[in-house]
Amino acid sequence: MTQKHNIVYKMKVYYIFLILLISSYTNAQDYNSLLDHESEWHITSCTSSCTNDIYYTDGDTVYNNFNYSILNGFHYISRTFWLREDLSEKKIYLSYDNGKSRTEQLLYDFSLQIGDTILLSNPITPFPSNGGFYSVDSIVSQNLLDNKSHKFFYLSPTPSNVSTNELPVWVEGIGGLTLINGPGGTPDVNNVGKLSCYFNDGFLSYSQLDSLDRCTVKYVTGLAEIPKYTSSIYPTIFESILTLEDVSEISEVVIYSLSGEEVYRRKLNHQPYENLELSHLEKGLYLIRLYYQNLPIISKKIVKL
Repeated sequence: MTQKHNIVYKMKVYYIFLILLISSYTNAQDYNSLLDHESEWHITSCTSSCTNDIYYTDGDTVYNNFNYSILNGFHYISRTFWLREDLSEKKIYLSYDNGKSRTEQLLYDFSLQIGDTILLSNPITPFPSNGGFYSVDSIVSQNLLDNKSHKFFYLSPTPSNVSTNELPVWVEGIGGLTLINGPGGTPDVNNVGKLSCYFNDGFLSYSQLDSLDRCTVKYVTGLAEIPKYTSSIYPTIFESILTLEDVSEISEVVIYSLSGEEVYRRKLNHQPYENLELSHLEKGLYLIRLYYQNLPIISKKIVKL
């Protein structure tokens, strides 16, 4: 090989290495980590009334040379449930005491692609402990309240799975939309429960308020104490004017259609009363949210006549 060819060959190798390095960095940047911050999950379940169970990461520990985040909350008050994340593989593991020894099981694999299959376990949950095989039906990216794009994974049992008919939903950077240690469970407020609010270092990243009227961080604050509000929104059935009362601390109001599309947004001026002129909206049902420091602390359904 001539010196010229040798230089060209080395340059090609260098550029290939550089492309692989950039690609690897970009893929790492695209992934939303679950455990590089403090997390707080609010799980809502409803029978005659609705209850809100809260789980949160509460410190760190090291076991078998692995770093874990300790899980605390309603069912895990003993702090024996530990979560571990493998960033390079985009996988979340749970370590727990099974009564004989400490064991670790895979919970989530966010490297999966559409059509891939995975054997799911739901350790110490009302869901089947051996959830059987699931396949990824679809993956949808969606911007959440943290202004980041998160991948939503929709899974269903494979045809050979006769042990369960659950339909899990996972969110990259959050976990499943039901119990964190139940990746094979259906998010359902009328059953085991459904994620209503998720906080990343005390800031609201995800919320769906079909059974609650607000999200309020409790343990992993990262913020000053959030005041309680008595703000009123009326009339809930209106033709053109909607009145907001006692909203001097509210920073912003946003109205969404039932499909989740934003149809109205307005910054407030810290006045006790505000009137919203909404005659331009089409007739129908909407969701209005009042925000305090980017936290949607009050939500209510309204009807435009």
